[in-house]
Amino acid sequence: MKCHSSITLDSLTIEEKNALVKLFSVEDTVLSNGRGSYTMSVTDTSLFFQIEADDLVALRAMVASVTKVLGIYGKVGTVLQHHVNKNDK
Repeated sequence: MKCHSSITLDSLTIEEKNALVKLFSVEDTVLSNGRGSYTMSVTDTSLFFQIEADDLVALRAMVASVTKVLGIYGKVGTVLQHHVNKNDK
């Protein structure tokens, strides 16, 4: 059974988009066992991830891989913003 999923990030600033593209450029796009993969498409203000897998377990692993990187990016951004706001006081 082939499985598919997609993740879309809209309304990104140019800085956010460029940072995410750079971050994902070093990530593996294929699972080590070859059962899942993703491609990333870029528009002016959006990123689109198309995820494909041979089965549900591989789909879950591939979605988790992409969302883990997105989560780390979000947490780092929050920490940096807090640091900047703290130093502005």
